Amino acid sequence: MNLAKGNFRFAPLMYLQPALENISRMPQSTFDEIIEKYVEMNIAHPFRDGNVTQRPLQKAA
Repeated sequence: MNLAKGNFRFAPLMYLQPALENISRMPQSTFDEIIEKYVEMNIAHPFRDGNVTQRPLQKAA
């Protein structure tokens, strides 16, 4: 299933594995390289909005 948020489409499923392999080979020695890798990771993987740790805990019934 291909995913999108608003008008932005994440990496299509048929290209996801090659994209992830490329990301794993990307250098991360400098700040610019880390930023470039982070951008590619966000395009490949749609992270959830927000931070789970910021949500209130629900009490077990």
